[in-house]
Amino acid sequence: MSDLSVNSILDASGGATTTINGFTPTVSNMAGRNRIINGNFDIWQRGTSFTGSFHNSYGADRWAQGEYQGGAQSRQEVTLGQGPKSKYCMRVSDTTAAATRLALSQMVEHNNSIDLAGQTVTLSFWIRFSATSRPATSVFVYQLSEYDSIDPAHSSTGATRSNDIFINNGSLPTVWTKYTHTVIVASTMKNIGARFLCGELRAASSEGDFWYEIAEVQLEAGGVATPFEHRMYGQELALCQRYYTQVVVPDNIGHHSAPDSALAGYQVYQSAFFPFKTSMRASPTVLQTLVLTTDVVGTVTTTTSVDGFVFKHGQTTALYSYVSGTAKVQAEL
Repeated sequence: MSDLSVNSILDASGGATTTINGFTPTVSNMAGRNRIINGNFDIWQRGTSFTGSFHNSYGADRWAQGEYQGGAQSRQEVTLGQGPKSKYCMRVSDTTAAATRLALSQMVEHNNSIDLAGQTVTLSFWIRFSATSRPATSVFVYQLSEYDSIDPAHSSTGATRSNDIFINNGSLPTVWTKYTHTVIVASTMKNIGARFLCGELRAASSEGDFWYEIAEVQLEAGGVATPFEHRMYGQELALCQRYYTQVVVPDNIGHHSAPDSALAGYQVYQSAFFPFKTSMRASPTVLQTLVLTTDVVGTVTTTTSVDGFVFKHGQTTALYSYVSGTAKVQAEL
């Protein structure tokens, strides 16, 4: 079997020396170039559809819903041969006649952004709309947002530089179309991200009458958009679990307390450590606590770290107790 290592297929200058199945590897299209996580919308740990006002909350993993004011997100399958080669895309749609913004964004954390400071970077993606135009002053904008502070709170505004590109009303493509956007990033940049926004939809007539679908979002170093990097599903899931994960606790985590005369009553404590599947970006926030049986009386404490959390409670009665359920924890930007 021939050696297909990076060194064997690239020469010293990064040029290709071998073509594999019609694909010519170069430094720019080898694995690890896409700074966007879940750019093909494969991972949806929180669910696959969301409706309502979700200001700055998350739907598909790593994708914030941004400045919505009435909108919906859902996972849709892509028909092969129409453009993107990924199985899924994200549909962003209006839900009421009052919907004014349909936004979607992802910020890349500082550790994965800082080497791009002062460099040329390129954003690429596929997109299509339900109609070529909207009434009134509708406009679609895509941005390469730069932040000059380290890991700022993710919000729909606040970028130091937004680097806007507009698709004018009347020119919205209804078939899958690929767009690219190249900028030279400032040397002071600490975080970078991609944001998509369709605004001024005040004339929407009914629920779901307007939407856009987006697929294969990629942000990479260099001035050319290379083919989308398809990571293995398990790799993409592990990358997402650095920011959000769920820990299922079995029903049999419990014990029976007994009286202790030295403590003048029932003062028995139970604690258990539940590890995360991968170390998280930061010590996370517990979004959903575990369920306790009603006979538990006393103190309940949850302590988190980047590697897991400790659930501890104290009892003051001689009854069985247990915890169960799913802990949902988040360490997003």
